[in-house]
Amino acid sequence: LYNVKGFSKFDGVMVSEFCAMRDDEELGLSPGFYLDYLLMEQAHAEAVAIYDFSVGDEEYKRSWCELETWLFDITLPLSLKGQMLAGYKRARARLVYYVKNNRRLWALAKRLRTKVAGAQSSTD
Repeated sequence: LYNVKGFSKFDGVMVSEFCAMRDDEELGLSPGFYLDYLLMEQAHAEAVAIYDFSVGDEEYKRSWCELETWLFDITLPLSLKGQMLAGYKRARARLVYYVKNNRRLWALAKRLRTKVAGAQSSTD
């Protein structure tokens, strides 16, 4: 069982940058959920005004807070190759948005991601 969480702090904001967890099925509480609690407790002790979960919409994030920050990507292609890459990135972003906003597809994507990660770790 391991939990690693990286964060940055600036101007009264603590931002969760990355998280790596290996869940233990026997625990009654998700290790990541508890780790977030500990980091929020630290943020409170240091008088941090905002604890930002960073990019992505997940149920556990909504269970902690009601403040939502919208992020936008801006792409300015400067060449034909850049325009082609920008088109690809826009199409991929639309697909990701569609999958993440469809509960069934998002659940399937997470299950597939977990299976692929498990298969890769067993070959290491």
